[in-house]
Amino acid sequence: MNPTIQTLILQITWLALQINSQGKWHVFTEISGHCRRINVRVFAADTDYSGEHKTVIRFDTTYEHTGAEYDDRLPVEVSQRAHTALQGLLAELEPYLDLQQLGRDTLAQEATQSEVVQ
Repeated sequence: MNPTIQTLILQITWLALQINSQGKWHVFTEISGHCRRINVRVFAADTDYSGEHKTVIRFDTTYEHTGAEYDDRLPVEVSQRAHTALQGLLAELEPYLDLQQLGRDTLAQEATQSEVVQ
């Protein structure tokens, strides 16, 4: 796998975990390595999943050339397209992360770890 694409996917996964931990949004990430696809969906935390629900973000892309579905494109074209799409997704997800809350949570974790060490 292209290391840049791998890094972007890891950043998206980390960001999704952080957003979920804040409780305001539900971020679903699905990585299908065998299909070389990533799917991300964002819903408000108060979404009623038993009824009709509105997706705030819906993203799906292939991140690597798999052969069959890209007969007319070269692998480098698929990688460039995926790179651009994944960077765009990161930018789209970032506003859903409350940086102030993340800072408070980080400080609280550090204080707890400090108490454990002492």
